[in-house]
Amino acid sequence: MVTMSFSLPDKMKAFVEESVAEGNFSDVSDFLRDLIREKQEQKSYSAYLRTSIEAGLKSPVSDFSRADSLQKMRAAAK
Repeated sequence: MVTMSFSLPDKMKAFVEESVAEGNFSDVSDFLRDLIREKQEQKSYSAYLRTSIEAGLKSPVSDFSRADSLQKMRAAAK
């Protein structure tokens, strides 16, 4: 494993220490590794969604309506 050092504003440092103290993580390194894993998963999922959307838009069969889809998304968000 490689060691890294970095600086945090006081509020962020306090947040990390509080998360560790609550027992959610074994130490600061565990907290940071968890954040990095989440970001990696988010990036992979975003790439998957982009690829799926592009494939769907290129599909010869589609009943896609942007206006209808936007209305459905807005309704679901409420």
